[in-house]
Amino acid sequence: RILGRPPAPEDNWRENWTTPADLVTLFEAILSGRAVSRISTDKLLYMLSWQANLNRLGRPSLDTPYDWGSKTGTVDRASHDAGFVRTPAGPLVLAICTTGFTCISEAEPVIAEISRLIGVAAGLLPA
Repeated sequence: RILGRPPAPEDNWRENWTTPADLVTLFEAILSGRAVSRISTDKLLYMLSWQANLNRLGRPSLDTPYDWGSKTGTVDRASHDAGFVRTPAGPLVLAICTTGFTCISEAEPVIAEISRLIGVAAGLLPA
């Protein structure tokens, strides 16, 4: 829900929809400074680095030595996480969207494992 209400038919039911590609595009625009002003970009990246959810994107594995941030989201049976990791080779942007889990505690380990595997594939984490 956005603004506390589900999408209405007159909205063509398009409110509250996103894809991992949408979220990656958004984070790439934020990181490159194309989304908002330079001052707002700095503030936004700082706020994204505050993410405290340890159960989704592999924060316990990826928080050192790399600078990173993310934003979680859950509505009903959809749980998502999107974020970035700044590495010496450049930024890695990832977005993981799930749906259909009966509760968040079922979705979070899946999101965490996918992000861990991405970290391994990118050479940021040991296999």
